[in-house]
Amino acid sequence: MSLGAAVFPFRRLLTWLSVLLLGVTCLGVGLSALIVVPSLRDNLVGDRIGDVRKSTSNVLARIPSATLDQLSSFSVEYSRETGNQVGVLHVETNGTFTQVGGTLVGSLVDPVVGAALRTRGIREGTASVAGRYAAEVAVPTSDPRYVLLFASPLNDVDRTVATVRHDILLATLIALPATWLVGAIAAMALAQRIRRLDRAARRIAAGDLITPVIDSGRDEIFDLAVAFDAMRRRLERTDRSRREFIANASHELRTPLFALGGFLELLEDEEDPTAQREYVVTMRAQMGRLTRLATDLLDLSRLDAGGVELNLDDVGLEALADTLVADFAAAAERRGSRVLRGDGEGAMVLGDEGRIAQIGRALIDNALRHNPPGTTVTVSVRALSGEPCVVVHDDGAPVPPAVVERLFDRFFRGVGGGEGSGLGLAIAHELAGRMGGKLLLLQDEGIGKSFVLALPPPP
Repeated sequence: MSLGAAVFPFRRLLTWLSVLLLGVTCLGVGLSALIVVPSLRDNLVGDRIGDVRKSTSNVLARIPSATLDQLSSFSVEYSRETGNQVGVLHVETNGTFTQVGGTLVGSLVDPVVGAALRTRGIREGTASVAGRYAAEVAVPTSDPRYVLLFASPLNDVDRTVATVRHDILLATLIALPATWLVGAIAAMALAQRIRRLDRAARRIAAGDLITPVIDSGRDEIFDLAVAFDAMRRRLERTDRSRREFIANASHELRTPLFALGGFLELLEDEEDPTAQREYVVTMRAQMGRLTRLATDLLDLSRLDAGGVELNLDDVGLEALADTLVADFAAAAERRGSRVLRGDGEGAMVLGDEGRIAQIGRALIDNALRHNPPGTTVTVSVRALSGEPCVVVHDDGAPVPPAVVERLFDRFFRGVGGGEGSGLGLAIAHELAGRMGGKLLLLQDEGIGKSFVLALPPPP
């Protein structure tokens, strides 16, 4: 049996929470009976002994020089003033004592008096002698033959303690049903909220990602409901992205495949060598598009699966920028555009050189494909806000604000679609984040736009 099953053997929250609350109440009452009641009795007895001691200190100065008649007279006067009893005890030569005067009733075999005789000093305590239970103070007089014993009955203390014990028991009998009822109501409310979460979890498991998870509390269950709803929204976005991914990937793959199939049929029937060469060139372009799409989809799947390995090392951005410009010079010239090396200062970053180059190629390719012929693309290395950056700037039209929000989304290609699959910037953005950097778009109206890849410097 598990620990949880041993501690909470009931399957219903209503039952075990009520039992738990009832048990806590019983434990509190039991501790009160075991600790508070004995402590109350000790305190009352201590207070009574203190009162007797105080009364004796107030009248001891009035005790005459210890003649028996005077002591007896004093005893009667003291009893009348305080309501306590006092006995005049005569000490025999053998150390025993007998009562020879006063108002004390009962035989005397008293430990408090014995302690006072042994020490010849004032002693106090309680004694139960011949049915008399009292708080006592024994005071030797100036005459060694006599001892005064002051006593105050403690029967009323016992009655008080018995009354308190009875009241606690009565309160317990009233509190237990009330506690059970309160616990049951609280458990029902708590169980109802948990059942709502259970139903929400079952809806999510069944594929309902639209209905929100709502809780009206402001406690841990509310926090759990918020976490459930956040999970639902993430799952909804993931599911929507998955459907869009499948639809877009199918469309992107189908377009070049259909084009290749069509040109193959034309090529079979075409006898003109010039037309055949044109078909082959077009087919080669479609194959290049298909290859890029397959590569992007493979990179994307590896990113999602966490299978992209990054070899972080010190990378010089100046040499990398020179390589990127050289790689795209011919492609830019075919489009009537230019890729230039901008001014900048040398910088080192901590990253994966191959992945940084992949991000740079995606940015330059994006600038060439989504701008008209004649666009100038400039690759620079700068330090922005203390971070070394690769900046790819083009003098084309700025990106509309409505497009900026989705610029790094997968398969998003902006207004009009255009060339490409819409995966290049999304992959670049995720790779930058995996290396501890960030990919940003900076643009000012009228002077083009800049993609900035910021990476952390070496430690």
